[in-house]
Amino acid sequence: MQNPYLLPLRSPRLKLGDFEPSSVAAFERALRTAIRFRSISADANHSNYRDESFRCARWFSHLLESLGADVRMVQSIDGKNPLVLARFADVLVRTRTQSSSAHTPQGITFPLNGHNETCHRQNIVFYGHYDVVPAFRDEGWLYEPFDLHVVDGYFYGRGATDNKGPILSMIFAVADLLQQRLQSTTSGVQHSTSEIISKSDTDQYAMTNDLEGTGRPKFEPDSGSPVFDPLVLSTDVVLVLDGEGEAASAGFHEAITTVKEWIAGNDTARQSQDASKSERERTSSSRTNPAETVCILHANSLWVDDMRPCITYGMRGQVVLSVQVTGPARNLHSGFDGGAIVEPAVDLLAILATLTDSKGTPVVPGFFDEVRELIPRERDWYAAIGFDKSIYMKQLGVPRLATDSETDLLHKRWSQPCLSVTDLSTSVDCNAESEIIGEERLWAYQCCFLTDSAIRASNDRNSDGSKPTS
Repeated sequence: MQNPYLLPLRSPRLKLGDFEPSSVAAFERALRTAIRFRSISADANHSNYRDESFRCARWFSHLLESLGADVRMVQSIDGKNPLVLARFADVLVRTRTQSSSAHTPQGITFPLNGHNETCHRQNIVFYGHYDVVPAFRDEGWLYEPFDLHVVDGYFYGRGATDNKGPILSMIFAVADLLQQRLQSTTSGVQHSTSEIISKSDTDQYAMTNDLEGTGRPKFEPDSGSPVFDPLVLSTDVVLVLDGEGEAASAGFHEAITTVKEWIAGNDTARQSQDASKSERERTSSSRTNPAETVCILHANSLWVDDMRPCITYGMRGQVVLSVQVTGPARNLHSGFDGGAIVEPAVDLLAILATLTDSKGTPVVPGFFDEVRELIPRERDWYAAIGFDKSIYMKQLGVPRLATDSETDLLHKRWSQPCLSVTDLSTSVDCNAESEIIGEERLWAYQCCFLTDSAIRASNDRNSDGSKPTS
């Protein structure tokens, strides 16, 4: 039965060859269009923003479908922006000799031209969000925030970095891989499967039986089939584009729950997508095990510096908490009552002083108890990056950092919990210097946690089957 939450789209499909995935100009045109959508999720009561968000979702959906993706839009909660899902099948297909069944991944075997072919499917899942937070020219923008401006090679516009630009970067990367696959299948060499084999491949899926070192398998002159039984590793790319990423991802858990089988490629939608394939291809697709998700990429991060893109090793979740400290029944004048009472602000500062040491490291008992330490190999990875702390300090405009070690800086940014005070406020409503002792002081702070402890805590809290809360 078709999942009622999966809404297939139908739009004219472009030929892949018409797309220029390596063109900076094409990327700029796409980003310019994406930024024009005021897909603001923070103001749910603004109908224009909601309409703009839906138009943005449809634009991304049609772009993805035109490149050959199987696309769905999911809206699990009324009044919230939809989730856009796209699956690119067989972006990478690699083959190697089946030298031993002990090294064969989980999969199924079916006849192929008198031989046996074992197919193992895997998913790479990419998360991004197409919604943005409000932006207005009078808030300090040099340019209209919803018009893309390119200055000295930098793109300026709401969503250029967070998060429409990274989404389009991933789409263009997948399109480039598909373009390479298309070129490889039209180069005059007919393969039993569509292969993308790199000469640099040295992993367990690299070709071991090649033709004069070219990385292509040897073929029998008459049959056009490889002389060995190939093992096929097929990689799909699944894009999950959130429409409420700036609004606590409302409805995300519910939506993902309804489509998890679709993401794994284990539903009727894939069978309908394969209807145009040959009988043998349909047989292989329908008998293949669901894809195993081997990697989840999160686009909401930063490069190491302005010149080097990177895959951030580690991503911290966050919890935002607020504390209210109360004192007198009303605001008092410090000239009359100062020193005679215990003031809320003084109590609040005393509490803050107990949370971290002088360098900002949390000293709350138990804060690091469930955090896994970096193993030596991971520290070696950090050290090999060559992170320049002086450039980092200049970018931030700070005179000093919490540590002098570049490796420790990356560890603190990527894979160590932190506790940050993000706001201090008072009940006194005054724009000038105040002599008033406020009746209350408000404090907001944010804790960033690692997945090791967060997942374990989430599992513990929901062992009774209850739904986790954000």
